[in-house]
Amino acid sequence: MKRVWVILICLAIVVVFVVIGINMNFFKFAHKIDTEAGGFASELSDVALPGMPEGYELTKAQKDMKKELSKGGMPGSFKSMRPGVDYVEGEFVFMADDEAEAELIAGAYGGELADFNYGIAVGRLVEGSPYTLYDVMAAAANTKNNFPPVSLNRVYHEMGAMGE
Repeated sequence: MKRVWVILICLAIVVVFVVIGINMNFFKFAHKIDTEAGGFASELSDVALPGMPEGYELTKAQKDMKKELSKGGMPGSFKSMRPGVDYVEGEFVFMADDEAEAELIAGAYGGELADFNYGIAVGRLVEGSPYTLYDVMAAAANTKNNFPPVSLNRVYHEMGAMGE
């Protein structure tokens, strides 16, 4: 139970940084994401993600977060990050007003809702999915679509010696 609270607190801290717009290079990729010039956000695979329903509109806060993602954001290159060490493989985190909206957003990225608490949702790509987490992150960073912003489900390590 203690571990669940630690995870929820970490997620809440991440949400606070995103919501108040602190640019700590938290979402900065090592390479510049340039949707206009064919950068990261245009490197989607040939498989199109399901997407949000027609007529769905992003809020101003979501649009602002997408702008930050499109400029850059996460430390280090996504391609150099290690699943299971730096992030949970196949999972992405996002904010939603309620569980129904969270299910809608997870489905838009070709996933399913894995968890939802206090406005923070975890989406998971289903096993055997034609989509990759790279596809999800690229769609989230593309300011020309109506996908709500999402982030990797990052793994945070306690300070101290490895293996403790």
